[in-house]
Amino acid sequence: MSNKNKNLMLPLVTIAICIVAVLVATNTSRKNKAEQASRDQAATEKLSLENTPDPIGNLSDRAQATIASEWQWQTNLNSGQSDNAGEEQIEKNTLPFTEKSVHDALQAVKLDENGDVILDHDALVSLDEALERIYNRLDGESLRELENLIESSLPGKAGKQTAKLVSDYQGFLEAKERFSQIHEGSGYDANNQQTLVTIERDIELYSELQDLRELHLGAETAQQLFQQSDANAEFMFDSIKLGMQTDLTPEQIAAQQTEIEQRLAESLAKPEVQ
Repeated sequence: MSNKNKNLMLPLVTIAICIVAVLVATNTSRKNKAEQASRDQAATEKLSLENTPDPIGNLSDRAQATIASEWQWQTNLNSGQSDNAGEEQIEKNTLPFTEKSVHDALQAVKLDENGDVILDHDALVSLDEALERIYNRLDGESLRELENLIESSLPGKAGKQTAKLVSDYQGFLEAKERFSQIHEGSGYDANNQQTLVTIERDIELYSELQDLRELHLGAETAQQLFQQSDANAEFMFDSIKLGMQTDLTPEQIAAQQTEIEQRLAESLAKPEVQ
């Protein structure tokens, strides 16, 4: 069976709530007054709720802190200046990064109310943005310079945590590249086709890749960063395997696909492990 790209989407259920207000005209002014009083009371209650102080103060604001909001620029370069300055700095220093490029890549990484880095899918995307194009151009010296830049620009534990995370992830990317080269083309048989056997082999390789992540990042960090990616991978593998089943009725396939989608929805709905 030829490899197929499937556009699999979770069913989106839209619930429309229609509120019909029925205004009944009466001949008694007493009832009109009662209705007006009721509306006034509702408006007063709504205003009171809107003006009630937040018992947790500005906790929500603190929870939205990011690397961008905490970054302390080490040079005169800032996000409002020309990108050409960053390119000139790369050429001058012969480094594959600049302060601006590092800031821009990592700026969306969130910090919690204690100033700790939040390890989630956003952090994973930021790590890829920071390192995917330069990881194989970083040697020991330039990697140390990158770590020092991050620690200098992010005071406190956020800088130390981010610098270590970037260093560990750079090591993982190098190992993943070697891993991919060794297993290139393993997802197809001799006829360049995917089969249940090759899919099972891909699942085994993905498990080995997960072990590689844990080796370089640590089990807890890897789980937090790749929670969403792993859920999507499981969904993809299960859906491809289901599509290769030839002994099921359309009704059985539809039922199993629904179960697969429900498992994905439940996995994505779980709070990210912190």
